[in-house]
Amino acid sequence: MFGHIYEAYGAEKVGDVLHVNACICDAQYRPDQPPFDFIRRLVATTQPTKA
Repeated sequence: MFGHIYEAYGAEKVGDVLHVNACICDAQYRPDQPPFDFIRRLVATTQPTKA
């Protein structure tokens, strides 16, 4: 998730990666886009080690 380039507001999925430009303000810092609302699901990528 990022949000600096005002004109690039939106989301695009490339493979398994979702790129989100969540900047809601225009170049004059006035809000002109709706906010993004999403749920992030955490996935374990490694197995826990045994003590």
